[in-house]
Amino acid sequence: MKTLKTFFALSLFALTLNSCDAVEDLVPDLEVNLNDLSASGTVVIPEGNTSVEQDYVIEIEDEDVLDNLNRIKVVAVQGFTYTISNVTATEGTTLTGTISNGDKSVTLTNVAIANGTTGTVSDPAFINALQNDFKSDAKATVSVDGTISNADGATFTLTIKSNAKVTVGL
Repeated sequence: MKTLKTFFALSLFALTLNSCDAVEDLVPDLEVNLNDLSASGTVVIPEGNTSVEQDYVIEIEDEDVLDNLNRIKVVAVQGFTYTISNVTATEGTTLTGTISNGDKSVTLTNVAIANGTTGTVSDPAFINALQNDFKSDAKATVSVDGTISNADGATFTLTIKSNAKVTVGL
C-alpha cells in the first residue's frame, strides 16, 4: 500500500509539472513594436577645431519589455537613421567619420552638416550589434566620431533613431 501511495504521489507530481509546461506553451509571446527609440544631442565644435566625438544612449522604455528583460526572445531592429538639425555652420561643411556600436562601425563620408540632412544605416553587422545590446540590457550606446571639413566651427543637433520589434516569452 505504501508503494501504491508513493507511486500515486509521484505520478500526480509529474502530471502537475507536465500540465504547467502545457499551459505555458498555450500563452502566446508578447510582441512589442518600438517605433520611437531615439537619442539626440547637440554637437559643438569650437572654431579652430574639426574633431567630432559624441556618444548617444538609446534606451527601451516600454514597461512590458522592461518588466520581462530576462524573457526577451528576439529583438529585431527594423531601421536605424540619423538626422541633422539646428545647424550653425559654414555652408558646405561636411562630416567624415564613423557611427559605431561596440566594435561594429559604419563609415560616414562627406555628410552635409545642413538642416534636414538624413541618413540610413543598414549594415547587417551594425544592426546585429544593436539587437544584441537591446536584448542584453534594453539599451545601446552609439558613438559618432570624425572630423568636419573646415576649422570654422559648427554647432548642430544630431538625432539618431531606431525602430525595433521585441518578442518576449511569457
